[in-house]
Amino acid sequence: MATLYLPSAWTEENRIAFQVGLTSALSEGLGQPPEHVHMVTMLVAFGDVVKGGKSGKSSQIFAKVRLFSA
Repeated sequence: MATLYLPSAWTEENRIAFQVGLTSALSEGLGQPPEHVHMVTMLVAFGDVVKGGKSGKSSQIFAKVRLFSA
């Protein structure tokens, strides 16, 4: 299972494309069929990102993925 954090400023089309691409990459990298890769996506609102002690813009391209195995 993967938890994916994406900026809410991304369009739904871009989020879906990223999710599909990441699912494919994880499937290949982990040697598991795509149906065994489960992804939960959390949207991060603008201004909710702090990096290096400074508030950042979540519209910048970033994604954080946490993987969990069964």
